[in-house]
Amino acid sequence: MDPFVVPSIASFSATNNQSHLTTGNDPNYPVDLQINYRPNDGDGSRYVEEYELSRIFGARYSTPLTQNIKNQDQAQTGAFYSQDENDSWQPWGLPNYIAAAIALKSGNSLKENAQFFASLHSSITDATTMAWYSKYRELIPKPSQVITDYADNDGFDQTVYDPAWKSGLTEIIPGQQNPHFPDYVSGHSAIYGAWASVMDAFYGNDPQWKEFWSSSQTLEGQLRMLDGYIDPYTGLQNSSFKEMAMEAAQSRFYWGVHTPSGTGASFLTGQNIGNYVMHNEIFGTPLINPNFDGLPGWSQFDPAYTAWPVFPSIKNIQNELDNIIFGPSFIGFSDGDGAIGFS
Repeated sequence: MDPFVVPSIASFSATNNQSHLTTGNDPNYPVDLQINYRPNDGDGSRYVEEYELSRIFGARYSTPLTQNIKNQDQAQTGAFYSQDENDSWQPWGLPNYIAAAIALKSGNSLKENAQFFASLHSSITDATTMAWYSKYRELIPKPSQVITDYADNDGFDQTVYDPAWKSGLTEIIPGQQNPHFPDYVSGHSAIYGAWASVMDAFYGNDPQWKEFWSSSQTLEGQLRMLDGYIDPYTGLQNSSFKEMAMEAAQSRFYWGVHTPSGTGASFLTGQNIGNYVMHNEIFGTPLINPNFDGLPGWSQFDPAYTAWPVFPSIKNIQNELDNIIFGPSFIGFSDGDGAIGFS
């Protein structure tokens, strides 16, 4: 079987010339924070916590004023799910591509695919709408705007003003600290939260998809294994789909482009949207999974623990390739443009 190869950005951009929300200049986004923004959480302790965590975990590298304390896996997570490049397929591309690859591998009928993708895309579309509505309703600044600007005169001694601070995004788009829209809430986190709920409803009970591995457009040639994780709050086993969604949500924090609450609240809301679509059977009970009980699994998301490596099952299998046996169910691998593989 031919591999499902993730298109490289170079090959993708050759046929994709449309503009995207994530990198276009937005004249409606207030940049004069001294006028347009003030913390409104009482004593400001939440404000300080949000942006100080973002400063030390979201930094691209250490500066004289900031020590970057994220580990190697957290740094890779930030870059892996980025797809912020103007000519990439954007955050909805990778999860949709994985869904299409699984549907193809599963041999779905036309009717099954119609129901599956109607459920998936309506959930993702509603989650995206929610995220951008919240962004322009709340108008919360990005980490870089506080750390390199507003913290110099915000009235809080605990916040560190660091004009040399850089987000991870500057690795792939020099000079651009963050996408040009407000922080709260994260689009990536909402999209992946909704995606995971629908994937759980259709494929969560299928042992064939208890684990898979994926490549990335931003980190071509790098792979991440998704095999589920134990929820640190409930002790329950969560699916590989929910693990990918949690990683994608955390990635925006590690990338330095969102605050912890901007990722956590968005993941939970996106998950709720996907659950609503499936629980209300807007498109009917999943034909692929007739035993679906009406509600995808729920995963807690506490912004406080996004700063810590709480998922020991997350693997960067780039260093383990020599130990992988490619069996009959293996779909594909390429260390050039990358591929999505299933075992």
